[in-house]
Amino acid sequence: GMLNFIQEKLSKRDEQRNISKKYIRIISFLLIYGILTFISIGFYPANMSLDGISYWNAALGHAKLMDNTPIALILFQRLLSYIADTPYIYIQFLSISFALVLSGFFDMMYSFGIKPITVYLLSIIAAILPCNYMMITYFSSNPLFAIILLWNMLLLIRLLYSPELYARSALWIVEMSISMAALYLVRKNGFMAFAPILTCLLYFAFKYHKKISTKWIAIAAMISCLLIVTVNGFLYRAVDD
Repeated sequence: GMLNFIQEKLSKRDEQRNISKKYIRIISFLLIYGILTFISIGFYPANMSLDGISYWNAALGHAKLMDNTPIALILFQRLLSYIADTPYIYIQFLSISFALVLSGFFDMMYSFGIKPITVYLLSIIAAILPCNYMMITYFSSNPLFAIILLWNMLLLIRLLYSPELYARSALWIVEMSISMAALYLVRKNGFMAFAPILTCLLYFAFKYHKKISTKWIAIAAMISCLLIVTVNGFLYRAVDD
C-alpha cells in the first residue's frame, strides 16, 4: 500500500527523464557512506562496545570463543582483519553495507517517480538520523543483524512488487540465499527473524506457482538452509578446538 501511495500520490513518472537508476543509486550510496564514515571517524574508538571488543579479540585469537558467539560473525571478522588489522575495518564494512542496502530502497523510490533531488535529500537525512549513525557506526553484532534484516526486506519488496522479473533473476536468487542464511548466522537468536521470512518465501512460491515460475524462489530458500547447516555444522566442527 505504501509503495502504491508513493507511486500514485507523491509524483508521476516523468517519461522525459533519462537518468539511470544505477547513477541514482551510486550518488545515494556515496552520500550515505561519506556521512557515516565522517561521523564514525569522529567517534572511534569510543563507538566500540564491550561485546564488540570481545568479538574482535576472539576473531584474532586473543580471547576464548564462547558458546553463544556466532561462529560466522567471528570468521568474517577474521577475514576482515587480513585486510586491515584494526577494528575500524568492521565499522567501515557496516557503513558500506548500510549505504548499499538503503540506496537500493532509494533507487526503487526513484523508479516509482520520486525526483532525484528528493532521493538525495532522503539519503542525507537517513545518514544523519541519530538512530542510524549511532547504531551503524557501533561495533557490535546488532548493526550487522539490522542491516541484513533490511537487505531481506528490500529483496522481498522487489519480489512482491515485480515477481515476474525477480522470481527468475539469478542475482536475486543468489542475494536471497545469502541474505537469509546471514540473517540466521550472525546472531545466536537469528532464527526468530529467519523463520518468518522463510515461511513468506515458501508461501509465495507455492501459492503463485501456476501464474509465474516460482521454483527458483523455493530453491533460494533451500540453498539458504543448506548454507546454515554447512556453517553451523561442518565449518563449526572444522574450527572447533
